[in-house]
Amino acid sequence: RHLAGLLVNRLVERGVHEQIDVVTWAPTSSSRRHARGFDQGEVIARTAARQLGVPCRRLVERCGSSRAQTGQGRSQRLHGPTFRARPGLRGRHVLVVDDVVTTGATLHAAADSLRESGASEVTLAAVASTPTRSGAKVVPIRAGVASAA
Repeated sequence: RHLAGLLVNRLVERGVHEQIDVVTWAPTSSSRRHARGFDQGEVIARTAARQLGVPCRRLVERCGSSRAQTGQGRSQRLHGPTFRARPGLRGRHVLVVDDVVTTGATLHAAADSLRESGASEVTLAAVASTPTRSGAKVVPIRAGVASAA
């Protein structure tokens, strides 16, 4: 709840919250979901949607045998996973939530699939990100929001 609240606060600060029609998440791999018993991105997304007063729907599915990104190198991360979005999103503004961003490949792949299904605007949000290079300054945890135009 706390992480979702931070994310919602950032959306409100940026004035994006009033435009969002539906919230979804970038789903974790099925093996990760099975091992944990839940998808942390889904938990954050559902809580954020409740706080925003908009519906939360599973709009994106991983295609094929997409494996977890954890433990993969940067070049491997940039080529996966692939997603398929549900149809019927024409004209909708979708917020996609993820827990941690490393390269951004997962969120951008989800955004691409949503646009292919007709979403007019996609906003990407994550509650944490990894440093971009060794020695990078680590900043306090805060919810980040980016518009994927």
